[in-house]
Amino acid sequence: MTTLSGPIAGLVESEFACAVDALEVARPSDGYLHDTFFVSDGSKEVVLKRFDQTLVGDLTVPMEDLIANTALAGRQGVGAEVLRADRGAGLVVLDRLPGVPLQAEDLADPGVLARSARALRRLHDCAELPANHIDFLQWSDGWLRSLESVECRWTGELIGLRGELAEARRLAARLPFRPSFIHNDLLPANFIDAGSEVAIIDYDFSGTGSPSFDLGCLFGNCAFDAATKRRFLESYVDDDEDVDAAVARADLYEILAVHANGVVFAWAAYGYRDKFAPIADEMDEVIDDHVARTRAAVAEGRHRDIGEQVALR
Repeated sequence: MTTLSGPIAGLVESEFACAVDALEVARPSDGYLHDTFFVSDGSKEVVLKRFDQTLVGDLTVPMEDLIANTALAGRQGVGAEVLRADRGAGLVVLDRLPGVPLQAEDLADPGVLARSARALRRLHDCAELPANHIDFLQWSDGWLRSLESVECRWTGELIGLRGELAEARRLAARLPFRPSFIHNDLLPANFIDAGSEVAIIDYDFSGTGSPSFDLGCLFGNCAFDAATKRRFLESYVDDDEDVDAAVARADLYEILAVHANGVVFAWAAYGYRDKFAPIADEMDEVIDDHVARTRAAVAEGRHRDIGEQVALR
């Protein structure tokens, strides 16, 4: 049985107005940036997240931005409502959203895909924007420099691939965009499907930036084929927007995002060895996959071909 103590117990007791011993607590295994607890009194259920303070601000945005952006998503009806937070202790209590996290295979369902696309568009269309501005590609350059200070067998190739992608990065930086509320870590599991609508959770990397990165990141994480990307974007774009142009931009950002995510996985695994040691083999497989996909894109010249398509539009 999971028990709560210290600041975490105090926050929960304040929310439920009863002793923590009277509550049901479950702790799923869901990641390394934060611990998650489901807490219920039988009629109400909340989610409590406890963030690892040694990672916050390096592998996430600063805690104040993480809390503020999570709360903003809740107020805008895209994410869960923040009920309570303790910034100093790295704790956030959220309303438990109805629905279930998506898995990659769920997105093969056209209805689920369309709902997810509309949810992402709602996030990008939020009238109120986060106070922090994020360029995940520039952020990844900082992690890449940090990687040079530790022993990691992928560092040299990641640096070389960054050089090969330099012109594509410059092109992406020149593209005009409407500043949007962006997530920067879109995985199927961060979409909660309630059947009629999809919500988006986990704003650890979020801020104001280019929506094209979110699209490229999602497509890379889900390994969508060309037809699925187009179907997603047909549900995402407004009637007056060019789907072909959106596809080209997303394809460009997908290549860049796969490389950037390979960098952050490498820095997490080798910059924080003790933290990620229990899943070291899994992390190595993920890094190897991201490096291999970037290597293939560069070897085939896809970054140049797609860059030319984007430039023409």
